[in-house]
Amino acid sequence: MKKLVLKERRIKFTPEDTPGVICLDRTIQGDAVVISGTLKLGCDSRKLSTWLEKAVKKAAGDVKTGGGTMGQIKAALSRTKEEVITVTEDNGIETESSRAFSRVSIAAVIYISDPKTAENIIREALSSVRASARELK
Repeated sequence: MKKLVLKERRIKFTPEDTPGVICLDRTIQGDAVVISGTLKLGCDSRKLSTWLEKAVKKAAGDVKTGGGTMGQIKAALSRTKEEVITVTEDNGIETESSRAFSRVSIAAVIYISDPKTAENIIREALSSVRASARELK
């Protein structure tokens, strides 16, 4: 009889999969600095929309204060609830409700002389949403 060998497969997680980690990408397009950022949160609060709106409005104000001009800032919020289903040898089935997750995404086009300033403004916006979410715990 042939022996069955199972190979271990490792799943690689990116920082974007880790709750609480802010991931940013910055590119230059002509005179504009384009920033995209994501943040995964281990909660599904209805307050997230309000916090995100406040953070984006503050970011727009920070661009003006920093001497820049806003092209646009777009923010998106998606919510996911994961469920885990386990089947045992005796065909018993268990369904466990996992916790909910939310993903916040921000894309910004900013006309400013210092690209790092634009990046810091968006990082601060995501940080403020993360801080508000942590207050729930």
